[in-house]
Amino acid sequence: MTTDPTELHLLFILLDSNLPTGGFVSSSGLESWAKHGFLSNPTYSSSSTTQASSVTQSSSSSKSSYNSRPNQVQVIKAITDFARAEVESYSRTTGYFVRDAWKALDQISTMEMDICSKCGKSRKSSIINRKMAEEDVEKVSVEDVKIKVSVEDVVKVLVELDQYHESTLLSHVSRRSSKAQGIAMLTLHARGLSKPVRVDMDEDKDEDGNENKNEIQREREKDGRAREVVEGFKRCIRAGKSPGHLAVCWGVMCAALGLSLERTLHLHLFLHARSLLSSAVRLNLIGPYASSQLLLHPFESIISNNIPSSTDTTGILECRCVQLESVDKYASLDRDWDWDWAIDAEMGPATTWPLGEVLMARHDLQHSRIFNS
Repeated sequence: MTTDPTELHLLFILLDSNLPTGGFVSSSGLESWAKHGFLSNPTYSSSSTTQASSVTQSSSSSKSSYNSRPNQVQVIKAITDFARAEVESYSRTTGYFVRDAWKALDQISTMEMDICSKCGKSRKSSIINRKMAEEDVEKVSVEDVKIKVSVEDVVKVLVELDQYHESTLLSHVSRRSSKAQGIAMLTLHARGLSKPVRVDMDEDKDEDGNENKNEIQREREKDGRAREVVEGFKRCIRAGKSPGHLAVCWGVMCAALGLSLERTLHLHLFLHARSLLSSAVRLNLIGPYASSQLLLHPFESIISNNIPSSTDTTGILECRCVQLESVDKYASLDRDWDWDWAIDAEMGPATTWPLGEVLMARHDLQHSRIFNS
């Protein structure tokens, strides 16, 4: 598979662990999970069942028979099991919002209509559906109807996505962590990743001077609109109209930088898994060598098996018909009945690990803690 050199360079930049993304404050529930005794089950030797002749002998024998510290193999297995459950739940909770936020920003251009034959809505975006309602468009033709999407339209959808994401995060701890990292992402884009002013970015593109000037102009206009969306979204966050969660901000930032949707989803999950292992090292559960070993081997399948599909949608941005058609048990169903909401709920964002949510919510109850979540 050929990779665009510009996109590859951007990937290297985003993979830099020194980027101020705010991820160091979160352990993704790992600290609470370890403090609550889930790192390993305590084991007892057979001698602990024998009756001691005195209180002193009983005390000493119980101390020797109780294995409170798991060995390294047990710790590595436990962390892998934790990651398998936590990464799956994180992907199902956030992946939909990353995808829709990326799509919303990517659609800030003139778009041709693509009407779903089942639900009658635009496959492209709810922005289009709203425009159709505002302009009283009754009959739509794919060939002759184009509707201009404005910056304000995209910002409204991003705010709606962000508010929906707020309702899917079940604890104040996860919300706090997500908002802190989301705001850090937008700040990173504004201060560290946006194009510098008064610097000609195109002078080294083609030494022969064969670069298409019209294409350059279109790219500049698209970048300008993307910056306007990011700035408008930041203003909504500052005004308290939008929470500013990480998944939405990550999708917005990657779309503004020109990273493809597939790599945006993959990188989002990879960075989360890497941050989880970094937390394990800082908690002194494993060392840096074990962390690299886990990231290379078992975490490869954990990440790849949970990358969200490019058709997964919250239902806010697009209709779900394409997503439903990709699932065999839903492909033949009629969508015009009273239980459509149940199917939509099953296909949408969901928490797949309730225990992780409970432990995350109990993070602030720890007597001493290193991480913010």
